[in-house]
Amino acid sequence: EAWLKFSKAYSSIADHLAPFQEPARRRSDKGEYWWELRACNYYEAFDQSKIFWPEIAKLPRFSWDSEGKYINNKGFFISTTDTTLLGILQSRCLWFAVSQICLPLRLRAGLWQYQMWVQFVSRLPIPDGLTADREAIGNLAMSITEAAKVRYSLHRRARRRIQSDLGTPDKTLNQKLTAWWDLDFPAFRAELQKVFKRDIPLKQRDEWEEWLAEQRAQHARLTADIVRLETALNARVYTLFDLTPAEIQVIEDSTKYKYGEV
Repeated sequence: EAWLKFSKAYSSIADHLAPFQEPARRRSDKGEYWWELRACNYYEAFDQSKIFWPEIAKLPRFSWDSEGKYINNKGFFISTTDTTLLGILQSRCLWFAVSQICLPLRLRAGLWQYQMWVQFVSRLPIPDGLTADREAIGNLAMSITEAAKVRYSLHRRARRRIQSDLGTPDKTLNQKLTAWWDLDFPAFRAELQKVFKRDIPLKQRDEWEEWLAEQRAQHARLTADIVRLETALNARVYTLFDLTPAEIQVIEDSTKYKYGEV
């Protein structure tokens, strides 16, 4: 009866799964029915505030979620209400620790990518500190999060307009057009011609040049704000670890990524 209901509601999925019925019945990790996954024992954790990070990263990619988002098996998360932890994890101090603890995989654009498995990340040092210091780090972490969200929204809006107004249905933005903020107007037009085999009509060029300049300026302002906040956050975390100027210099020299990276 359950299979009949399932087949009626999701016929294409049922047609795909039917040939695998016998081996699926022998699984030890099935749910109530053979076509179901085993129930996850931490579903409710996805509804809570948490810190996400990817399986592989070449710079700090810890991010805050309080909107009930999910991830697949290429990411991990910690359920927490502690925004200070986010700030510490996003710092250069902790990325230096990542470089000493996590498994290095390969060099990409001059930066090592690391395997960020739980067994490595769980060993990262998290210092205690005065409440005022921890609150300041948490506030900076959330300010960076909000600025990054605004910048990401700008990226998406600009990409949608480029694709819808200047693109073609059979092509998508290439890597350079995706990072449109790095292109001046001549380079922007050149990439459009390369990808979509078309140019901006002459009568629209002034408008597009002005639009691109405005978007790039907004991106630069948001990035400058993120850089300022990240610089302040790292200074706070250096103090939390009670590091000397020489120790700070070692970390700065070893962690090559720029502040404000997209």
